[in-house]
Amino acid sequence: MKDFRTHRVRVIIIDDELFISKDIEETLKRVLNNPIIDKEKTRNDGLRAIRNANLDGTPYDIVITDNYMPLSNDDKQLQPFGTDIIMEIERLGKL
Repeated sequence: MKDFRTHRVRVIIIDDELFISKDIEETLKRVLNNPIIDKEKTRNDGLRAIRNANLDGTPYDIVITDNYMPLSNDDKQLQPFGTDIIMEIERLGKL
């Protein structure tokens, strides 16, 4: 396991609230060693980023996800899609 204090880690923040993801990003930058941080706002974009990172051989070390978010950018209804993201990570067997 990587020591997050000394190794550069990849993080994805999945949250539709910009101010929340920005606060999380600022906190991570203070406590981690120059992290690579990606941000997505929807379930579909978050899942796509996680899958692409795995396919590229550069999986995320940390996933931070909201539970209630829209399915896509066109969808304004919030639903508990955070569970879908966790289930996909479990299905992949890795981040």
